[in-house]
Amino acid sequence: VPFVHSQDGAALCLCIRSVTKLVAGMSPEALLAQLGAVLPGLLEAFKSPHPDVRKAVVFCLVEAYCVIGERLRPFLTELSSSQLKLVAIYIARRTSAAPAAAAPLDGAAARSLTVA
Repeated sequence: VPFVHSQDGAALCLCIRSVTKLVAGMSPEALLAQLGAVLPGLLEAFKSPHPDVRKAVVFCLVEAYCVIGERLRPFLTELSSSQLKLVAIYIARRTSAAPAAAAPLDGAAARSLTVA
């Protein structure tokens, strides 16, 4: 994936977010077939000096996990232990937040959204 050669953090974020949307719409089989083409670029982007780029990579990996589950783990062997821990934290947040996202807002939260 050639987008990782960009030095522009904003352009790289845009590319990674686009990949994230594609990943979210793929079947598990299709994603598994494409991981070899996509992951090297993502893992390289995870080394970026731009925090927004690294965050976009984490969100993309979390999305991939949501599609294929634990089958993603063998592809992440190049990540450092701290990177793996970060991805695991976001996966846990995402998987535990799904039911809470559908919960109705309490009165205070609804008021804070409407106050301009």
